[in-house]
Amino acid sequence: MQDKDVDSLIRLIRRHTNLSQHALARMAGVSQPLISNIVSHKRGLKNIGRIDQALEGLGATHTDTRSRVKRDRNLAQAAPEGRGDWDHIPLSPQPPPSQQPDPVWKPLLSADTGIVDWLSSELQRLELDYDVLPSASVLAEAGQLHSTLIRAGTNSASQLHTLLSLRSRSALLMGQLVWDASHRKDGSTAAMYLNEAILAAQESKDRAIAAKALLRRAFIPLYSSGGNLHEALASAQRASHAAKGHPATQASVALHISEVHARMGNRIEAEHHLDDADAYAQQADLDADEWSGRRLRMAGSIYLSLGRPSHAQALLEQAVPLLDGRAKSQAIVVANLALAHIRQRRPEQAVQSLQQALDTVESTRAGGALPLVATASRELRPWRQEPWVADVHDRLFTFLAS
Repeated sequence: MQDKDVDSLIRLIRRHTNLSQHALARMAGVSQPLISNIVSHKRGLKNIGRIDQALEGLGATHTDTRSRVKRDRNLAQAAPEGRGDWDHIPLSPQPPPSQQPDPVWKPLLSADTGIVDWLSSELQRLELDYDVLPSASVLAEAGQLHSTLIRAGTNSASQLHTLLSLRSRSALLMGQLVWDASHRKDGSTAAMYLNEAILAAQESKDRAIAAKALLRRAFIPLYSSGGNLHEALASAQRASHAAKGHPATQASVALHISEVHARMGNRIEAEHHLDDADAYAQQADLDADEWSGRRLRMAGSIYLSLGRPSHAQALLEQAVPLLDGRAKSQAIVVANLALAHIRQRRPEQAVQSLQQALDTVESTRAGGALPLVATASRELRPWRQEPWVADVHDRLFTFLAS
C-alpha cells in the first residue's frame, strides 16, 4: 500500500475472493481486458490518477491495511512448513465488502462442509469465467483448483459424493480450457482430462456431466484439422445415450449430432436432429432466450456446412444479440457470419463481421472462433487487392504473430 502497488492488490483479491474479473473491473473503474493483463502479469496500471481511483474503488486505504498486513505476516510465519498460499483457503463464502470481517484461513487438511462449499463456489466462478475470459488466463487457476480437489478427502459419504461431482466438473473444465488455450491443437491432453471427468462422473452417478464430457470428446475429432467425422459421431452418440433422463443435456447433444451430419452432407439427418433438439429443449423448459441463442448459433453453422449461406446468415444474425455475455460463442457466430457473406460474394459485409470477430478473439483468445476467422481470411483472397481486405489480413497476421 505504501508503494500504491494496485496490480499486486488486484492479483491478491482475485486469488483469495470469489470476485470475477468483470466485477473487479467495475470496482476499479478499468476495463476487463486490463484486469486480465494485470492478473497474468502482462501489463500494469501506470497512470497515478487511475491508480488512486482504482484503490478507492477497491475499498483500499493505507490505514485500513496496516493491521491486515501485520496479521497476514503473522499467519504466514505460523503456517506449516512446505505449504504454499494455495493451501490456505477461506472457510466460507465472502460476505459483501461493506460487511467483510478479517478473512479466516487455515491449511487444507480435510474437506469439511465449509471447504467443500468454498471449492464449489470457486469452480462455479471459473466455469463462468470460461465464457468470457481467455482460456490461457483461467487455466493456471483452474489447474490449482483441480489439484486441490484431487487432494481433498473426507470420511463423510455425502461429502465424498459431492467431491466426486466437483472433480468431474473440474476435469471437464480443464479439458475445455486446454483444448481452447491450445487453439484446438492439444487434443491428447484435453482427452486425458475429459476421460478423467467421465470416470469421476460415473463414480458419482452424474449422467449429465458424463454426457457433457463425452460430447467434448466428440469435439476433438469434429473440430481438429483432418479430424474423423465418424469418430466424432460415435462419441456424440455415446453422449446421447449417457444423457438419457436429462433433456437439457440431450438437447445440446442433439445439436452437435446434427452438426456432424451436416459436415457429412446428410441434410435430412441434420434437420431431423435439429427437430430432436427442439423437442428436448421443450421438455427441459429451458430459458427461451438462452436456448434460442444456442440453437440459432448451431443451426447457422449447420446450414453453412450444408451449403445454404443465405439461410445460415439469417439465423446467425438473429443469434448475435442473444449471445451478449457469452463472448466466445458470439465470436464463433460472427466469424461464421463472415463466411456466410463471403459465400454469397459480399466481401465488404464479410470484412465488417470479420473485424468484429477479431475484436473478441483478441480479448478472449477464443480458440473456437480463430480457425473460422482464418478460414474466412483465406476465402477473401479473391478480393485481396482491396485495401479493406488487406487491413483485415494484416490485423490477423499481427495477432497470430503476437
